[in-house]
Amino acid sequence: MFAIRTMCRVLEVSVSSYYAWTQRPESKRTKGDMSLMRHIREIFYNSHLTYGSPRIAPTLWKLGLKCSRCRVARLMRIMSIKSQSARKFKIPTDSKHQEPIAPNLMNQDFSAKAPNAVWTSDIKDLRTRSGWQYLTVIMEPFNRQGFHRDLFQEPENRPGLWETLQKPTGFMTKPV
Repeated sequence: MFAIRTMCRVLEVSVSSYYAWTQRPESKRTKGDMSLMRHIREIFYNSHLTYGSPRIAPTLWKLGLKCSRCRVARLMRIMSIKSQSARKFKIPTDSKHQEPIAPNLMNQDFSAKAPNAVWTSDIKDLRTRSGWQYLTVIMEPFNRQGFHRDLFQEPENRPGLWETLQKPTGFMTKPV
């Protein structure tokens, strides 16, 4: 630590001014800012770090604390907190694989003339707090109902469609 006299000399402030400043009571605005900062921090962490000043300010208004969005933004900067928005993540299609491409037997016509004549399936990537999850859904288009679904964590270790269907909850006969 530096001596008070040295710091005052470097900052070109008289020592008596420094001590007068330390004895001065907090201003009304500073007290209000401190109170608002507690509320802002609580709202921010209750929102799982997603609320920014545009959403915190109306929440404060509902609590009866009137303040502008700009004031909330200034206090958030002082506290070094910033909302974290989850960016959408698109998994790129791997078109350079060596796997054979399945023939397009349906020609994008997913209507079925009879029940259990056609099955369709898809895999959906879901971002969760615990990481990526992958949902496989197998659907019978005649009645537009999914009759089996499976959730897994590793895309490389996902079961094949027939293995998925062998599970007791989703077993049906193969389409004709």
